[in-house]
Amino acid sequence: MTRTGIAVTAMLAGTLLAPLNSSMVAVALAPIGQEFALPPGTTTWVVTVST
Repeated sequence: MTRTGIAVTAMLAGTLLAPLNSSMVAVALAPIGQEFALPPGTTTWVVTVST
């Protein structure tokens, strides 16, 4: 595989995995808030940090 092919593959993987990661974190926000006794508005920064 050429350098260009490796670079394109890496960019495609990042493009496809970023929304998946955000979705997983968004689903986990409620349990995270409950575990640390935080209101829902406080846990929204987790989505920003993880992306």
